[in-house]
Amino acid sequence: MEFSNREIATGILIVLGLILLVAISKDRRSIGESMVGVLKALSAWKLLVPLALYILYALAVVVIANTLGWWDGSLLSTTILTILATALPLFINVNDYATGTQLVKKVVIEVVGISAILITYLNLGEFPILGEVLLQAVLLVVVLLASWTPRKPEETIVVQTFKVILTLIVITLLITTTTTVVNNVGGIDWLHESKAFALSIWLPVALIPFLYVTALTAAIEMAIVRLRLHNDRKSPPLRVRLALIFGFHSRLLYAKRFSGLWITEMSAQRTFHDGRAFMRKYRSAVQARVAEQRARDRQIKERTGQRGVDEQGLWLDRREFYETRNVLENIWFMQAAIFRNQGKYTNESFLISSFDVKNLPKEHGIEIDLAKNARSWFAWRKTAGGYYFAVGGSKDVDAHWQYDGSEKPIGISYPSSNGWVNITTDEKHLEWRTHIDQPISLV
Repeated sequence: MEFSNREIATGILIVLGLILLVAISKDRRSIGESMVGVLKALSAWKLLVPLALYILYALAVVVIANTLGWWDGSLLSTTILTILATALPLFINVNDYATGTQLVKKVVIEVVGISAILITYLNLGEFPILGEVLLQAVLLVVVLLASWTPRKPEETIVVQTFKVILTLIVITLLITTTTTVVNNVGGIDWLHESKAFALSIWLPVALIPFLYVTALTAAIEMAIVRLRLHNDRKSPPLRVRLALIFGFHSRLLYAKRFSGLWITEMSAQRTFHDGRAFMRKYRSAVQARVAEQRARDRQIKERTGQRGVDEQGLWLDRREFYETRNVLENIWFMQAAIFRNQGKYTNESFLISSFDVKNLPKEHGIEIDLAKNARSWFAWRKTAGGYYFAVGGSKDVDAHWQYDGSEKPIGISYPSSNGWVNITTDEKHLEWRTHIDQPISLV
């Protein structure tokens, strides 16, 4: 088993990072206690057993691959790193997958995405260990700063600068790697490199069945726990639990969406037959919601890029409408609370919650304009379809101003002639009061 300079450098940086964390910490005892807490959490049998089975499953896959000639001892280090760096995070986050399709897409993106292929190619041109340590340390800092979500215009400039730096570093690495490959084309073990690259793909893909079963088992267990909570903390009869399990039809989609009144009504069932009948009703409801969501997604795709309005007067390209209105309204309520406490508005980064913008692009484009006397303000955003939404406030803190239109909002005085409306005294505009963009409920 032989590790490359790049892999050794990564290990060195991890160790140095842990040492630095302990060295600069003013409360080393709390760090020790936190580590003990983590170890205790990891030692729980509900985590250890699936993890042990996962590792055994991975080893079985490797053994089968060895008999087929896809694996040999020279790939041991690549195998270990693939399991630790790719397969293990997929297992740890297995509860994040809502459907089997989502799980498969996640694995495929992880192992055959552009970034994965790029990293594999760049590994052909590694540097001496010291150079690798310096390179990875610099890349870590640059990537973190380039991935930072800006809250102010000046912060956006910093982020964009580091994105340019990151691009230049990648281009430089591509050039140096290509030069190394061309100059040493005969000295590279292409068969080994091909096997290593193939392993980084087929091993995680081969782990998908285990990941799916684990996700499904966890979802079923959660559903049974919820049934118990809705049954006076008593486990429903075994026949009802079996009806629930069989009713999911081994589909993660059904198991993950089981919530709300469905739990309450299922907990009231007392026979296997009634339970199965109820679960058929549940599956039909889920299928209806899925069909509704697909129809909406199809319409959004068809209308992408179209300008103008439909027969109801609603903008055609409705991408990000709900998310945009939601985040702007949250900003308005926060500003109103600040004004009531401080007598003035603000333009601080905390106004834009990371939770509110999680469904928007990383560069969300929300702008907040604050008057010099901090007695009026407005926030606006342009959606992906080219439509504008805005909210604002004035010295009359109860006045709830809203704007929407195909042009950017202007002014802080909110004249109604410019598209602004005070919804505390006047009716909301059509685009603000429509419900067609509301998220479709799970069931």
